[in-house]
Amino acid sequence: MRAIKILQRSPSKPTLRERLVGMKAKAEGITPETNQGRRAMLAGSMAAALPLPALAASAPVASDGRADYLARLLNAYAEDRASKPIGSGGRIGSVEEEACRLVLWRCWDLCEEILALPTPRAFDGLALAALAATIELEVSLCGSEDRQMKAAVALTRAVLAITGTALPPGFAGFGDEPDSMARDAVLFRAQGSLPAWAIAEAEAEASDDA
Repeated sequence: MRAIKILQRSPSKPTLRERLVGMKAKAEGITPETNQGRRAMLAGSMAAALPLPALAASAPVASDGRADYLARLLNAYAEDRASKPIGSGGRIGSVEEEACRLVLWRCWDLCEEILALPTPRAFDGLALAALAATIELEVSLCGSEDRQMKAAVALTRAVLAITGTALPPGFAGFGDEPDSMARDAVLFRAQGSLPAWAIAEAEAEASDDA
């Protein structure tokens, strides 16, 4: 079993929108305004990943054989959820903050890798793409009226429904649900944890910078 380190979170934290937008902007080295552009690019990539006419025309298969991707994605997202209480109160420049950033990046990179795979030809591949898009689009509609984001979320929700794919544990919502803040509050009241690999990499980076 992978070892984890249990840490306490700070009692004070910013709003859901400020925290998630801020963390993504900080992790990618971009401003919130540029991050909105990244969201727009994601809307296009989601549509490209699921070209429905091409999907209908291709020969169906029983499975796309991407079970390993699904297991990795669910694990990466679970690690990201567990790191949130720590990331919201971590000291700037600390090993814990860097470890949270590494966890976040691993999850995002895997989502992008999945969405860049060849067009799915089976329901399991379609469900995997929708799950990756769900994670990327989390709280994207919180206070937003962006038409591209609404279209991407609507398409993602439709594919989740058609494939019978459940939302991943700890998902705060797309941002337009009335209980998004309640889900977020539950997540941040939990006791945070970081995976051993992230702590080790963060400590190694700190040693290199010393």
